[in-house]
Amino acid sequence: MIRHNLAREVSRSEMEDHFARSRELGLVMAADNVQKNMKFVCHCCSCCCNVLRGISVHGYPNSLVTSTYLAEIDAESCVGCGKCAKACPIEAISVVALEHTEARRTRDVRVDSSICIGCGVCALGCPIRACRLGKRG
Repeated sequence: MIRHNLAREVSRSEMEDHFARSRELGLVMAADNVQKNMKFVCHCCSCCCNVLRGISVHGYPNSLVTSTYLAEIDAESCVGCGKCAKACPIEAISVVALEHTEARRTRDVRVDSSICIGCGVCALGCPIRACRLGKRG
């Protein structure tokens, strides 16, 4: 990418700043699929990344796997606020009304593991940490 003037090399501290800003913005970070000497990291948003839109809009669930994890919801601590669903860049998390409501919550949060890419953006959006990443099965 650098050789073709499509990117530039950055220092470690500049990259750490980029990662922190991407987390704040709720961007999906995806890298090339290598164990050593990673060559690039994409910082993708769901509105203009063709790969993420391919998953959420056009139904290509396996076009990107960002980690060996999937989103999980701890039903005991979840209050059903839906912030994780709003944060999910591919709409793998939904909020549904509970028929038999408890005093504590009236909505349930569900993860569609068939399209979840394990990016962790949902977990960053959960104010009570009821949404987190768990190892893929």
